[in-house]
Amino acid sequence: MRREEAELRRAQGAAEQARRLLLSPSPGNLDRSRAYLEQACACLKKVRSALGRPGSGSRELLPALSVLQQTARRAAALFEGAAGFHAGWTGKLLGAATCGYTRQGAPAASALPPGLSVEG
Repeated sequence: MRREEAELRRAQGAAEQARRLLLSPSPGNLDRSRAYLEQACACLKKVRSALGRPGSGSRELLPALSVLQQTARRAAALFEGAAGFHAGWTGKLLGAATCGYTRQGAPAASALPPGLSVEG
């Protein structure tokens, strides 16, 4: 197996580990997935530099790159979903802390404009 193929397999494995962690989007799993994604990026940098050389045989790597791309898309969708979920909870907690609750017992919507910055 060529070095580029081995690096691609490492990148795929790391991206898959990140995807698995993101299936349970806890704050800890979000943080742990970052390390796997950084590892995948480091492997891809090695592949990219190797493919820049003449005679690198980049066409042979297209199937593995396609699989990696699919995994990265899935991980990105999970990451975005987790971020949206946690942002929603943050907004509800902020609303409850600043505006109280509605008559139905739900957190009231925050009256703060988006992008408000407070220094203290």
